[in-house]
Order: sequence, then structure tokens, then C-alpha cells
Amino acid sequence: MWNMIRKTIDTRIGTSIGGIDLAVAFTPRAYEYIVSKGGNIIVSTKKELSQFSCCGSGELACPLVQTGRPPDSEMQQYCKMNVDKIELYMHRSIHEVLNLTKAFIELEKTMFGKKLVMYGVEMGKH
Repeated sequence: MWNMIRKTIDTRIGTSIGGIDLAVAFTPRAYEYIVSKGGNIIVSTKKELSQFSCCGSGELACPLVQTGRPPDSEMQQYCKMNVDKIELYMHRSIHEVLNLTKAFIELEKTMFGKKLVMYGVEMGKH
């Protein structure tokens, strides 16, 4: 599946946070949307309740992608990466819960508009 998806992705950036290599790709639709919204995105995690764990329900760290910049008071918690016209702010702790080596950002249409989502994320450390 990854090889099929990779063919549609034309922009990939990579960096290292604390010695952990990260790579994030954008589909062309996502890239155009991000640029049209000012070219800044924030990638962090949000905790969601999961009912699919082996011992009952529990919290699950899920990627959260938003347009914009982090507040100045939180800027030190993010690693800034640049690619073409996009500034990506990746939360520094993300590598502790998610493996992003095959991650890509896509634009989805919802009933309420459009939103950025991240696919190809594996749970756990590298």
C-alpha cells in the first residue's frame, strides 16, 4: 500500500529531532491547501479513548495536524522545518509515541469543510 501512496506524493521533508529521523510527506492537494492557508502547519498528538486494547479501553496518541503556528509561549516545544513554501512545526515529543518514517499528510473533505489528516503513522518509538 505504501508504494501505491508514495507515487501520489510529490513533496517529502526530513529532519532529526533528538537523534530520531523523521520524514513527513504531503499529497499535492494537502500541499496546495497548506500554502493557501498561509503555509504554516502544526503537527502534534492528541489523546483519544480507545476501546480496542486487549485489557479494555485506554488512551491512544493520535496525530493532530492543524494550519497555523504554535503560540509564542509554546514555540520552544516545537521543531521548525521548512520545505518550499511550508513551515512545519513538529512537537518535539512526537517521536516518543509515534513512528513517522512513512507518514504523509492528506487533505480530507468533511461535512464541516476540509481538514488535514496524517496517514501511515505507526504507534510506538522507532
